Amino acid sequence: MEYLLYLCRMKKLIKVFVLVILGFFITSDITDLVIVHNKQKNEHIYHIVTASCYRAEVGQCDSTPLVTADNSIIDTNRVDELRWIAISRDLNKHYKMGEKVMVSGIGNGYDGIWTIHDKMGKTKKVKDKKTKKVTRVPIVKSIDLLISNEKKGGLFKKIKISKI
Repeated sequence: MEYLLYLCRMKKLIKVFVLVILGFFITSDITDLVIVHNKQKNEHIYHIVTASCYRAEVGQCDSTPLVTADNSIIDTNRVDELRWIAISRDLNKHYKMGEKVMVSGIGNGYDGIWTIHDKMGKTKKVKDKKTKKVTRVPIVKSIDLLISNEKKGGLFKKIKISKI
C-alpha cells in the first residue's frame, strides 16, 4: 500500500516537473517579444523587434507615400530631421501614433528617439530559397525607419524599442 502511495506522489511530482520545464520554454519565447517591468504601476515596456528602413516612395508605400497613417505630411526636405517610424500592426496595442520611442541596438546614427507616425502593411512577400515560390507572410515585431535617399538602409535584428 505504501508503495502505491509513493508511486502516486512520484507521478504528481513528475507532472509538476514537466509543466515547469514546458512553462520555462514557452515563457522564454514570450519574453523575446515583450519584457515588462512594473514599479508601483509605472510600467516600463520594451520590445525586441526587427528594424528596416523605408523611403517615402510609391514602390515602398501606398499610392500616397507622403501621407502617413496618422495623416501627417512628410516634408521631403527634412526627412532625416523628422525621425519618424512605422510600426507593425501587432505593436499597435502597445504604442500609439504620435508617441515617442527610444530605439537602440542599430548604431549607424539610427539609435535614439523616434516618433511613431505610420504603420506597416499587414503582410510582406517572402521567396522560398529552394522552390523559388513567393508567399505572403504577416509582418510582426517590426519597425520601419523613415530615411532620406542619401542614407543607407538595412535590416537589423534584435533591436530594442521602448516608451519614453
